[in-house]
Amino acid sequence: MASERRAVLGIMSAFACLLIGLSTLMAQGVGDITGRVTDPSGAVVPNARITATRVETGVSQSTVSTAAGTYTLPRLPVGTYRVAAEAGGFKTGVASDVTLDVSQQRQVDFTLVMGEVKSTVQVSAAPPLLDTTNGTLAGVVSEEQVQNLPLNGRDIGGLVMLQPGMVQASSTGWESDGWVGNGNRAESAVGSLDGADTTDAEFGSVQFTNLNLDAIAEFKVL
Repeated sequence: MASERRAVLGIMSAFACLLIGLSTLMAQGVGDITGRVTDPSGAVVPNARITATRVETGVSQSTVSTAAGTYTLPRLPVGTYRVAAEAGGFKTGVASDVTLDVSQQRQVDFTLVMGEVKSTVQVSAAPPLLDTTNGTLAGVVSEEQVQNLPLNGRDIGGLVMLQPGMVQASSTGWESDGWVGNGNRAESAVGSLDGADTTDAEFGSVQFTNLNLDAIAEFKVL
């Protein structure tokens, strides 16, 4: 009994050491589309119905603009969207080919023109050169990079080093190698997978990184 207990404790200890050295990987397959609805004079348009339809699946999600004319469609799966804004007495505004990356907050504003509801006005949805919705420094690793770049042992962790500010932390005695982002401690890393927290509660860092490359759409390092 005592020898079995020592063996179990030894395995648990080795597993804990492994978790401390894991990467600063942020994997979350959802994002948000947000924006503001106004008329040509700049006045806000409340209660406009905003519908985002994912091109790949045809699945839609809708909301209505607030009294301030703003709207948010949260936790949308990554992909390409057609976003439409409808309000009584206005022509429908449509933004096509809205690409949503992992953990991205994409802003799509509408200026609705007076006219028949059956009429449609195409809205430019080009991404801004500067993201003003948040101050996060982040980089997306795309599906094409995951599938085509050479990886030692098919370990997705090797792609984290593509992002600025990421360096490999050397092993310090009993700890395994970890990754450091812009000078932060490797143990302070947190992670999520499809919106679920995958951070180790005791040691920090990420619990799961040995993911099948064929099952990964993209991930983001923050």
